[in-house]
Amino acid sequence: MSALRQVLTPENFAKVQPGMMMEDVRKMLGKPMRVIPYQLKKETYYNWRWLDDSGNTSKIFSAVMDSNLRVLRTEIMLDPDDTNNGMSNNNR
Repeated sequence: MSALRQVLTPENFAKVQPGMMMEDVRKMLGKPMRVIPYQLKKETYYNWRWLDDSGNTSKIFSAVMDSNLRVLRTEIMLDPDDTNNGMSNNNR
């Protein structure tokens, strides 16, 4: 390995566009932390966890794929598993 760089950034997330193939998203962002299929909707969420620019807030970037593994849309939300975000199951 010659260099280590952070690929989970808002700039790279903005490059993920509807119609992109999952293979291209994986090349850009690496392996997702979680894959969640919704069979009735024929959609699959591929999620990556990252820290915002402050380094204090954990967030989730989701690329929502159709059954042909093409991006339908993307979403960013606070990480519900991060107790520092006030959204964990213990605080609900």
